Amino acid sequence: MIYKVLYQKDKIQNPRRETTQTLYLEAPSAVEARALVEKNTPYNIEFIQELSGN
Repeated sequence: MIYKVLYQKDKIQNPRRETTQTLYLEAPSAVEARALVEKNTPYNIEFIQELSGN
């Protein structure tokens, strides 16, 4: 599955529309997508959305 991850670049940064970044990644589940991002980056994950289709 492909997931759209909305995040802040800094763990202590408050989520705001102006500072939200987007990352797309492939993972078997949303839980594994979150673990992958948290393991490899210092990002503050705001939301993970599963994308359907291609």
